[in-house]
Amino acid sequence: MPISVNEPATPATTETSTSGSPHSLNEPATPPFSAQPDTPPEPAEPPVITALTPASAIIGAADAVVTVTGTGFTATSIVNFDGVDADTDYASATEISFLAPLSSISTAGGVDVIVHNTGIDSTPFVFTMDAA
Repeated sequence: MPISVNEPATPATTETSTSGSPHSLNEPATPPFSAQPDTPPEPAEPPVITALTPASAIIGAADAVVTVTGTGFTATSIVNFDGVDADTDYASATEISFLAPLSSISTAGGVDVIVHNTGIDSTPFVFTMDAA
């Protein structure tokens, strides 16, 4: 004999008790703890440039090694000279050096030098290009 059903099926729910609170199978139970999202570490202090040696060059000069003195340098610090990342050598947390592409500068004036540490940069320090 055929069976006919005229009512829509409804999902079955079962009440369970965890610490006295009922839950249905259709709802996830709330864990008895609150998860804390991972908090990123505080950003490091930015590197600080206090001096460049030499601090200037004459237009047309050959590329030269420039020593950067300051604080907050790391083994992964990179010097940016006039918008271009330069080959950088780490000496200590207070001294790094780089090969300045002086031959690429054809105008007198200031050239920004910035030290990039992972995620944070120094304030620009000016290297001066003097007219010949």
